[in-house]
Amino acid sequence: MRPRQNPWLKRISNSVGEADCQRAIEILVRTFRAPEQSLYSLSKQLGIDEIVREPLPFEGGVFELDGKRLIKLNSLAVPPRQTFSLAHELSHLILERNLGATVSCVEDEALEVTSRT
Repeated sequence: MRPRQNPWLKRISNSVGEADCQRAIEILVRTFRAPEQSLYSLSKQLGIDEIVREPLPFEGGVFELDGKRLIKLNSLAVPPRQTFSLAHELSHLILERNLGATVSCVEDEALEVTSRT
């Protein structure tokens, strides 16, 4: 039995006019981030006030706290994992801004699923 294609991949492909999901994602990301732009600079551009590292029982998330938008990263994770988690959380913000997605995987589990086939 073939797994279902993630509906967000189809929406990304449709939004940028590219059938190949990998290229569609690259096109979408390039509309927000220049190749040499840091993830920290991109986070500011996407409305993040602060990136907080603290021990967490999960890898990271986007939070609203006292009128500020934060990305929290698990300080117990190794630095490459923290960087991956930061990029992952920024992708939620890009989907929110470009396709009207929620940043909450609790509200839409498909935002966390990576199946492409």
